[in-house]
Amino acid sequence: MSSPLLLYCLQLQGRLEKLPHWISDLKCLVRIRLLWSQLSEIPLNILGELPELLELFLYKGCNGTQLHFESGYFPALKILILEKLDRLNRLAIDENALHLVEHLFIGSCQQLKMLPSDICHMKCLSLFEVSLMSKEFVRRMLPGVGEDHWKVQNIANVHVYIINTEQQYLANKLGDSTLLDSLN
Repeated sequence: MSSPLLLYCLQLQGRLEKLPHWISDLKCLVRIRLLWSQLSEIPLNILGELPELLELFLYKGCNGTQLHFESGYFPALKILILEKLDRLNRLAIDENALHLVEHLFIGSCQQLKMLPSDICHMKCLSLFEVSLMSKEFVRRMLPGVGEDHWKVQNIANVHVYIINTEQQYLANKLGDSTLLDSLN
């Protein structure tokens, strides 16, 4: 099968052993979604060389324990969504990596306990959303008490979505007093 060179959006849904070899030829691709692919490793070096890629969405996209976004890749990326990466326990973002990302969403990655330190170098990041993460992860970001608050203090909008004891899905801004109450 030859590669669909003029493809702008690609959604691969279902288990994959590896990405199709022709992905690196998709120079016009602006959006890729990997849903339930459960790759043992996401080839970020291949995806990161796609010159027009604006959005990367991984939902159960990988079974690996680490994701490392290296400097020099993803030159146009604006939106990064990482959701339901069940084994992910380390997210590394190099200082000059993801420099144009405006929106970062991390959700339901229960093994991830702390933010990458270099998130503070993502100068274009204006919206950071955290959904259904561990209480430990959220507490580390809280103003005044969180040891990782310095990493997110300059992001204009930090939203935290949690389920409270009444099983209600609540949206909070990071500084909301109700957020701390919800975590206790």
